[in-house]
Amino acid sequence: MASNNGAAPPTPPTKTTKSPVPVFKDHAASNGEQVKDLYQSVAKLHGDTRYADLTIRCGERHWKMHKVIVCSRCKFFEKACDGRFKEAAGNVVTLPDDPPNAVAAMLQYLYTAAYDDSSDQEGCAPLVFNFRVHIVADKYDLPGLVALAEHKFKSRVDSGRFGIIEIVDAVREAYKFESDPQKPLRQHIMGHLMGPGHHLLRDDAFIQVAKGVPAFSAQLVSEILSRPIPPGYVKVDARFEAYRSLASALALTAEGIMTKRPGG
Repeated sequence: MASNNGAAPPTPPTKTTKSPVPVFKDHAASNGEQVKDLYQSVAKLHGDTRYADLTIRCGERHWKMHKVIVCSRCKFFEKACDGRFKEAAGNVVTLPDDPPNAVAAMLQYLYTAAYDDSSDQEGCAPLVFNFRVHIVADKYDLPGLVALAEHKFKSRVDSGRFGIIEIVDAVREAYKFESDPQKPLRQHIMGHLMGPGHHLLRDDAFIQVAKGVPAFSAQLVSEILSRPIPPGYVKVDARFEAYRSLASALALTAEGIMTKRPGG
């Protein structure tokens, strides 16, 4: 038997165990709360001037903004603050050609991903207001705001919760300039008039709009003539041809193109 000469037996290697990685049972929910907290923190900066380092002017209004927010959300402001646009001087950006209430909505959107259209904005009813926001959103290349403004506009049109003055003003606004980006909004108006809003075609105030806005008159007649005739109605040939050739000049009513069948 070999002698160990009094040496202590070798110590077996110690097993090391790694500390377990903490696992959150509801990690998705936790992450969602963090995102919510981050969103709320950014949203709270809207209107808070304590850390503002940029002034945006439009008309008689001005807003104290934060470059880190507006420049990261909008390429226009990024380039303006980099000194590449004439609209910017120092830490001031001037927007001379835009409606101030629509600019205010755009700035609110940059912080909150939303904007308020629940009531008249500086004397501007919701339909016209959302239309103007859509124009500003397209001008400053904010596709998310473009989509939101169109959604709000369509929802308002589809609801029918507006007076004759509001829809008349919206038609005048929509057909002031026939720009392609706003074409979907004009089509929402037409869709309403061809559906639940057909009664407007018998309203004197609305007919006056048709007389005064040739582009609207022409599109309205084109829409009426291209759609199937409702049950119980027949086209009157002479009037049908007259409206086809004089669409932009005539007062338009549903009865002017269609007449009721006897007993229909």
